[in-house]
Amino acid sequence: MIPKVIVQFWNTESIPEDVTELMATWQQQNPDFRHLIFTHEQAASFIEVQFGTAIKSLYLSAALPAMQSDIFRVAYCLAKGGFYIDAGTRCMASLVPNLPDNGDLLLMRKWHG
Repeated sequence: MIPKVIVQFWNTESIPEDVTELMATWQQQNPDFRHLIFTHEQAASFIEVQFGTAIKSLYLSAALPAMQSDIFRVAYCLAKGGFYIDAGTRCMASLVPNLPDNGDLLLMRKWHG
């Protein structure tokens, strides 16, 4: 079973108001899920604890926050499971109807239109 955890990343402690509003939609539509937001430093620490200093160094060498987010999302979901959601997306409905019964990987593509 996929854990009912929503994980998001923002590279700084201070999150812009418009992004905070988007992130909040995931909590509003999924109130029975834990909601975790990792900063750059927290993500680096998580990666080090779960995968060691070599993988942390790869994360730290990523040139852009978006690249760091990509590395972190794979690391978190591999280690803990759950749902990684881009910070800049709005939740329109509950995730529950999309949960697979067998715990398989579920990938959803963001609509860009």
